[in-house]
Amino acid sequence: MKTSTTITKLMPSLTKALSQIKSIKKDAENPFLKNKYISLDNILESAKPIMASNDIAIIQTINNDGVETFLLHSSGEWLSSGILLIAAQESKGLSLAQSMGVATTYAKRYQLGSMIGINADEDTDGQHGDNNGFKPDTREWLNAGANMTAAKEAITSGKFTIADVEKKYKLNDATRAELTAIKTK
Repeated sequence: MKTSTTITKLMPSLTKALSQIKSIKKDAENPFLKNKYISLDNILESAKPIMASNDIAIIQTINNDGVETFLLHSSGEWLSSGILLIAAQESKGLSLAQSMGVATTYAKRYQLGSMIGINADEDTDGQHGDNNGFKPDTREWLNAGANMTAAKEAITSGKFTIADVEKKYKLNDATRAELTAIKTK
């Protein structure tokens, strides 16, 4: 986030404006993920009058570096989101120009939502797809005790390898070194 040299006049106005922004209705639906979100138009329609009544303008600029959102106070003080670039790609029947429009709107919506304290999307982490490939590691740590004894015996007898043990347990460096040092029969 970037600011003008001073923001002593902007911040009281911004604080007052943010306290006046109430929940904004999620008015759009992502056809692929089936989740609801607040459109950029709805954010602007809800926020602009409140910001204006507190002497703040919302400006969003687009250039080759990306999108930047500014909150400008009538005093000349300002607050910027910094630049956000979301790479556009041709996909799903969209031309590169159309994809750039989608990416630009997405960046504008998220920047402005973040700056005025609203969540533009439903919280759907983990509910759709494979969560971008992220799967929590639910394995237990292999520590001293019965499981460690059993693992050592299985490796010593040649029944299991360290890789087999790692399928069931997480190993720290010391445990891995201890298992590696075992001589198999």
